[in-house]
Amino acid sequence: MGSCVDAAVLLDRLIEASRSGNVQMVQLVLASGAGMDLDAVNGDGATALSIACEEGHLEVVHFLCEQGADKDKAVDDGATPLWIASGEGHLDVVHFLCEQNADKDKATDDGSTPLWIASQNGHLDAVRFLCEQGADKDKAMDGGITPLWIASQERHLDVARFLCEAQGAEKSFSLLGRIIWMRCTSLASRVRTGTMGTSLAGSYMHNRVRTGR
Repeated sequence: MGSCVDAAVLLDRLIEASRSGNVQMVQLVLASGAGMDLDAVNGDGATALSIACEEGHLEVVHFLCEQGADKDKAVDDGATPLWIASGEGHLDVVHFLCEQNADKDKATDDGSTPLWIASQNGHLDAVRFLCEQGADKDKAMDGGITPLWIASQERHLDVARFLCEAQGAEKSFSLLGRIIWMRCTSLASRVRTGTMGTSLAGSYMHNRVRTGR
């Protein structure tokens, strides 16, 4: 019983050290818990690595991976460290995990990928980098909603325009996705030529998507 309690206490300390970005404390916790499972989950289903990725603490992420933490270990809802970092827009962490060959298309339980969540949250740099690394631009979550669709719905014009212009972004879309793709392409052209301001463009896109016209 005591060893179980000790393991739980150590895990809590490791999680908190990872959350705060204190790599020295992370090292001390691991040193005091020989053979500790780096991929253990707390009561919320999170690992030390997933927490460090959420907070954007690259040094801690680097150290945990160096010590053998599973870079593709998902939390309870299926979110991987790369998915979490992409959703938060922590580009340096996204870079590092991709360098470690993290699975760029591993989806959550509802089918959303790192690229999908980065698109939803408007993190253009992460979207661009993931696409450069070969992430599937057309991979839809459950229900057929693609990265382009969700970027358009959330009015992230720069992300939608990038995905429209990315080679192959129009492939494998549902009918609704194809319609949005064509409208995004037209909209991007109007913005580039100065015939529509960015703020007006965002309003235009929102209204067109909402009304389905």
